[in-house]
Amino acid sequence: MRKSTLMVTLFTVVTAVTLQAQVVQRIFIKENTSPCTGVAPMNCLNVRFDNATNWELFYSSIEGFEYKPGFQYELLVEETALPKDQVPADASSIRYKLKKVVSKTAASKAIWNTNWTLVELNGKAIHTDAVKVEFNAGANSVYGKSGCNNFNMPLSANKKGTKIVTKHGAGTLMACQPDLMKLEDDFLKTLAAKKIDLKIVDGQLQLIHKKTVLMKFVKTVEKDHSALKFISNKKWKLIQMNGKMIEKSNPEITFDVENKKVNGRTGCNNFFGALDITDTKVHFGAVGMTRMACMDQVVAKQENEFVGLLNESDLTYDVADQTFNIYKNNQLVLMFGLTDN
Repeated sequence: MRKSTLMVTLFTVVTAVTLQAQVVQRIFIKENTSPCTGVAPMNCLNVRFDNATNWELFYSSIEGFEYKPGFQYELLVEETALPKDQVPADASSIRYKLKKVVSKTAASKAIWNTNWTLVELNGKAIHTDAVKVEFNAGANSVYGKSGCNNFNMPLSANKKGTKIVTKHGAGTLMACQPDLMKLEDDFLKTLAAKKIDLKIVDGQLQLIHKKTVLMKFVKTVEKDHSALKFISNKKWKLIQMNGKMIEKSNPEITFDVENKKVNGRTGCNNFFGALDITDTKVHFGAVGMTRMACMDQVVAKQENEFVGLLNESDLTYDVADQTFNIYKNNQLVLMFGLTDN
């Protein structure tokens, strides 16, 4: 009996240890530390966890990791949640242990062949991620997305890669929203034909001309586009509109995410249009439709309401439990269900 009890106890202990939460995290570390205060004043690493957009002070240590200022790191780190009785006073309840150094890059080299997103232009904050650039050492150019269009601008650089001279570039000629076109024009005019210093400050890339900061960029964070892949090229049937269930006709929608198109049925007619969709926002442009008459007045009214909502601006969406939900001012206006077809 005592032997059985002992074995059960040992099993419980082993199981408890095994079930301690342990995950592998990807962590990015800046080239400089920052003053911070834990138990006493000290210097903390500046870190960004994978899929996070903001940098934060790191008050703990990483077992097996040796930090050297002036270098940017990408690490794989094992995180283990410690039992309460193993946590020292004023210490973290999570133990961090180095699993792998994915990359170690001198800060100046980290500027090149990296995708950057514009966050400030001529002293003004930019609240869209429409401008993305890459400084390419092999091609001696800076290229990317200037807002509405793709662009490519030749440049020359010093050996350290910290100073560049830009020339006038070229780009595509697509039109888009007026505010985005103005941003694009300001960005390209500010960047072209200048002697520019490249400097990383607090993880941001600064472009400096004659001691004036022209622009600030942050490293582009790759997003998970699995939701976009899931909704694309499937039929979604309208099941609710402005809080009311759809009981007559069969409005439906199909998203062609790759080709930026949308089509479907409004009730009595077919419709089609342009699709502009991000991970959270959706916009239907130039919605057109056939001209079949609706003999059923209920269906005709429903069709007009449906098309009117598609033409609204500032729509957001989410995908949950095989439903595609569209919101206006945080209010659910359209709910679609995935069909079997």
